[in-house]
Parts: sequence; C-alpha cells; structure tokens
Amino acid sequence: LDPSGRARSGTGHFVGGDASIRLNREGRVPIFIAAFGRWLRYGDHRFDDSYAGGDIGPEFQLGGGQLRTTATGLVRWYGGKPLVRSFGGRFEYDRILGDKWTLVGTLLARRNDYADRSDTDGLDVEARAAANRPLGPTTLGFGYLGLERNWAKDPGEAFWRGQLGVGILKEIGWGLRPQVGIDLAREVHQGELAPFGKVRRDWLLEGNFSIYKRNWNLGGFAPSLSVTMTCNRSTLTLYDEKRLRAEVRMTKAF
Repeated sequence: LDPSGRARSGTGHFVGGDASIRLNREGRVPIFIAAFGRWLRYGDHRFDDSYAGGDIGPEFQLGGGQLRTTATGLVRWYGGKPLVRSFGGRFEYDRILGDKWTLVGTLLARRNDYADRSDTDGLDVEARAAANRPLGPTTLGFGYLGLERNWAKDPGEAFWRGQLGVGILKEIGWGLRPQVGIDLAREVHQGELAPFGKVRRDWLLEGNFSIYKRNWNLGGFAPSLSVTMTCNRSTLTLYDEKRLRAEVRMTKAF
C-alpha cells in the first residue's frame, strides 16, 4: 500500500462548539437559529478534518410537544481541502410522555455535493427515533433507532443503512459522571462497486466510554475523557477497520 493508505497511529488537537438562540421566544412562532463546528488538526496535515454548519427555521407547539422545522447546511474540509457541501431540511419533534419518557423523532433530507468526484453526489434521507428515561435518581438510560437511504449517482455508492444504539449515564459521586454506550449498524449498497465487481455490505460495531468531572474546572472548563473502539467488517476488505480513539476534553456550557 501507499504510505497514506496504511494503518498508523497519531495524535492531534481539536476544538469544537455549538450555539443556538430562539428569536421571538415568547411569541406564537419562535425562530430557532443554531451554528456548530469542529476542527481537528494532526501533525500530518493530510488528515486534518473540520466542518461547520448551521440551522434556521420556525418552531411550533404540536400535540403536547414541539416541532422544529429548519433549513440546514454543512461544509466539510479534509486535509485542508473542500470535501463536501450538504444542504437540505430537518424536521424534529420532541415531547415528554408521562413523567419519565422523553421522545425525539427526526427526519433529515439533504443533498451532498463532493468537491473532487461526482459518483457519490446525491440525495440522502435519514429518519431517527430516540428516547431517554430516568432509571433512578442518579441514572439515565437512552437509546435510538435509525434508518438512512442514500441515492448516489453510482449505484455501487448508494446504500441503505440501519442503526441501533443504547447507553446509560450515571452520577457516582465526587462530581464524576460516567457514560457507556454501544452502537450497531448494518449498511448494504445498491449495486456492485467498481472496480471490485462486488456489492459492499458492512457490519459496524462501536463501543464508547466517557467520564466527566463536573466539579473540577480550569477557567470555568471541566475535564472529560472518552475512549471509543470501532470495528467494521465488510465484504470488501478495503473497508475493514479497527480503531481505538481517545479524547481528552475541557468543556464549558454557557
């Protein structure tokens, strides 16, 4: 393999954040505006990865819950070069059911346009349902179920993807808040992928552990540590992956 295609370890630094505001908050139709982004930089800048995006649109009270309808956009750069632009719309509905369940449903449709290739351009639609529930005075359980359909110009790049995730978060004293989650995904492509002459089918398993020390701070920022293990198995071994990633963060909520 070319050196850029070989497995290798590396360290980098990153910064990210998100912010939102509601205009006309006390009116009949508030306007939601949000911006978000993340910048990751390695010693080898060919692997730098960053994105920035935003959402804007009205919110409505509906059926005891809240419906948010926004236009959404995202731009991503990889290795310092433009990678993809995505623009579309998002519908998100959330409500509290009874005195314990919080339910969220999301429908996202966007058009992806890649900078240096057109075979992967196309429409992407994703539907997701998520729920969380207290399991005790200091414990929260959560889970989600998602289905994604991608229509790329090349049928070998178009796919169906199903996802399932569950997790638990708990306060354990001393200001510590650990969280454990596991995600399983199945991806099946529509046609044979040139030049392999095979249809790509993947299984993805990912586990995550993180811990947050909320009562420590440095200039108002609290530390956290996360470790993520990713394993992908594909009918095309080029897409097989095993990856262990650790991140140390200093986080502040305003």
